[in-house]
Amino acid sequence: MEHSLGGVIYPSRDSRLPAAPCRPFGEPVPHAFVATEPVGPFGAAQPVGDFLRLHRDAGIPMRVLDNL
Repeated sequence: MEHSLGGVIYPSRDSRLPAAPCRPFGEPVPHAFVATEPVGPFGAAQPVGDFLRLHRDAGIPMRVLDNL
């Protein structure tokens, strides 16, 4: 898996969302979870730290591009 990011890197935030209305999405193997009804966060988004370092430490390749 590789993530690509374009433009300015904004401070990373984590918003907690309820899992109940979410279902696997993608064929033949699910690659995401999507909400089947409108959802909202449990509270304010919280800082998660250095976005690029978190990806590096998790072994997720990251490309920063001028234009996606």
